[in-house]
Amino acid sequence: MVAEEFALQLKWLDIKGGNNALDVGCGIGLQAQAMAKLMDAEGKVADTDLSNMMIEIARERTASFKFAS
Repeated sequence: MVAEEFALQLKWLDIKGGNNALDVGCGIGLQAQAMAKLMDAEGKVADTDLSNMMIEIARERTASFKFAS
């Protein structure tokens, strides 16, 4: 159910090429990774979370993607 809801959210966001996105409460970065896959090299995803541990896990999981600093 959660995956289907997020797929619907991505459809509504209509992320394209050079768009930028902010993932608030990114957790381990699954949604940020999905958003980054929809962008070209010009687009960036910035993510934030209250937990530094979650940010570190997200960074490790998404090391190959381009994220905003």
